[in-house]
This record gives sequence, structure tokens and C-alpha cells, in this order.
Amino acid sequence: MSAIRLNRRTRLIMLIAVAALFAGTETAQASVCTLADHIKSANTNTAVGFCPAGTSHDVITLTEDITLAEPLPPIIGTITVEGGGHTISGDGQFRIFEVNGGNLTINSLTIADGRTSESSGRAGPAGGGAIMLRNRAGLVVNNSHFLKNSSAAYGGAIFVSGRSQLTVHNSSFSNNRADGDGGAIAFWYGKGDISRSSFVGNSTRSQQIGGAIFVGIGVELDVTNSTFNGNSGGQGGAVGTEVWTPGGIVPSKTTLTHVTMNFNEAGESVTAASSGSPVSAGAPQESSLIKFPRFSC
Repeated sequence: MSAIRLNRRTRLIMLIAVAALFAGTETAQASVCTLADHIKSANTNTAVGFCPAGTSHDVITLTEDITLAEPLPPIIGTITVEGGGHTISGDGQFRIFEVNGGNLTINSLTIADGRTSESSGRAGPAGGGAIMLRNRAGLVVNNSHFLKNSSAAYGGAIFVSGRSQLTVHNSSFSNNRADGDGGAIAFWYGKGDISRSSFVGNSTRSQQIGGAIFVGIGVELDVTNSTFNGNSGGQGGAVGTEVWTPGGIVPSKTTLTHVTMNFNEAGESVTAASSGSPVSAGAPQESSLIKFPRFSC
């Protein structure tokens, strides 16, 4: 066989091998159960894409970091995300999770660069650059981190509304920002239980309330064994409460126990506790750090 024919045959074999390799890669990529499809299967208890049918409580275990290229579907079922130390990024464009009447638990996960441009309107307040809760939704956060999330309205990282409930344990919120109230977390009708967590460098605009946490109307919030450092807001550099609604007064209650606050900044100085929804703390607080309700309840 001549050298020319041999070379041609060798090239042909190589091309076939490369084509087979790419075909195998495409098949492997196509057969992946994506995060979006897994949420859909959990919501509907049916098979979606390459994801098996969901159950009454689905567990999603991440094996790599994820950067969103489009919004994820709302969660209406019950899902636990085992992060394994991985990160889900919104790429500065997308909110990570919207929990609409469902229940979400996240463990050992970093949620970064989530973003929502939604603003409050006729449908009510909006927000939550990383996660939004509404319609009696539930969120449990364990050993997780919220980093550089932002909202054009309430809650740079998390917005709790519609009588939803948030539980946070041993987690951190760093450098989140809201154009509205609550640089890290904002509550508007709901409950919160935060323990052994830290809030560092979160912020709102200079005329807004609650550099780290904002407590709106109809809220019960307990914060224990947690720290607030270097947060800033127009009023309430660390925690701000407000009790007001056009139809009248709706009480809220905020309890701070064994909480440390350092180097938080507020654009306005606020006098010590006024009448209204009670706020208690396990350690002395600077008056500029907590904005108390302006109305009696």
C-alpha cells in the first residue's frame, strides 16, 4: 500500500474517532438532569427531561458550581438542596430561587450574585435578589452563605412576604444590597427565626431602613447569638423596624437575644425605644443601629 493511501486511511480513521468522541460527549451532556428540570419534576411529581418523576420531598445534590443562564422555575413543591459547598450564581442577572407556596431547604450552599429588578407595585412589595418567599412559603437555611446579591426593591438577599416563614442557622450574609429596605433580608407579613449567623457589609440606600434586616408589618422575628458588623442604612444601620400601613397599624415584634453589633452606620440618629412593637436585646445597643416603630400598637 502506498504512503499516500496509508495517510488518507489514517486521517479517515482519526476523523471517525473524533466524530464518535463528540457524539458521545453530546449524548452525555444531553442526558444530564438540569437544576431547572429537577425543580419542574419536583413541582409536578412527573418525569421532566432526563429527571425522574418527583416525589413528595425531592433532594437535589449539587456536584459542581452552577451559573444561571436564565431564571429557574418557581418552587411550589418541597425540595432540599444539598450544596456540598458549591455555589449557585445568578451572574448578576437572575434571582436564584422563588418559592411560591412551596418549601425549600438549603444546606451548605453559597448563593452569590443573584439579582432582581422587580419593584413594588399594585401586587404589593417585591424583592429578594437571591430568594423570594410568598404565599405561605417556607425556607430553611443551614450552614450557607449569601454573597453580593442585590434587589431593586426589598431584601438584597431574601424577601419574606405573604405570611411565609424563614429559618436561618449558622449562615452568613455578606455585601448584599437593596435599593429599598433590608440590605440582606426584608420581612413583610411573615415569621423569622435567625440563629448563630452573621451579617457583614450589607447595605441599603441612604434613605431606606435596615442595613442588614428590615422588619415590616405583620412580622414576628427572633434573632439569637448572631453578629452585625459594618452594615449601613438610612435608618437602622443593622436592624430597622417599621409599623405602618395605609389602613391602620399592624403590630410586629422583633426580639434580639445575645446579639453583637459593631461599626454599623445609620444616616439618621434614632432615639431609644419608643412605644409600639417590642424590641429586646441581650446586649446594649447604640440608638443609631435600631430604628423602632413610629406608631403605638
